[in-house]
Amino acid sequence: MKKWLLPMAALAFLVGCQDETVETPSSEATGPAGEVETKIEEALGTDVSIPTMQNHDIGLAYLDSAAESTSAHLIYQTTTKPADGFNVDTWSEQNEYEVLHGDLFKDAPLAELDIFPETFGELADAETQEIAGKEVAYKVIPGPVRDTAVLGFDKDGAGYMITYYLAVNQTIDEAFNFAEQIIEN
Repeated sequence: MKKWLLPMAALAFLVGCQDETVETPSSEATGPAGEVETKIEEALGTDVSIPTMQNHDIGLAYLDSAAESTSAHLIYQTTTKPADGFNVDTWSEQNEYEVLHGDLFKDAPLAELDIFPETFGELADAETQEIAGKEVAYKVIPGPVRDTAVLGFDKDGAGYMITYYLAVNQTIDEAFNFAEQIIEN
């Protein structure tokens, strides 16, 4: 017991002397999400917030300039298997999209995030929910296999529209948590 006393005392001393000004990691997106966020901010001319999802990557991110103003679209995938027989470059040329990241995937997405300059617009027949101090319009659309939650809100010069595909064991709260990440970032 005595032979461990001195090393434990030294360890306790070192822990107590740590610099308290150590910075915690930023909550800003890093990796592909950070790169996509930067490109979208440049295209839309405003700051945006790109949330991350545990175990689900952004499978495809693209800009759509066909309407009056450019909008950004992100698709969070449930799989990493690209779609066979589909080429993302051909798809983007046919639809006049600028692909920022990713590929086309075989399986259905978990969520889609659309970002618009200024406002998301209006969500017909929606209810409202306060999330992190912001009014969020939402509705749940029943489906034959799974329900779909659609949420819309504006934040800091950008409009966000979330389409969250609810699995059998998921509730609208999953979509609310996703929206909260955007609002709080």
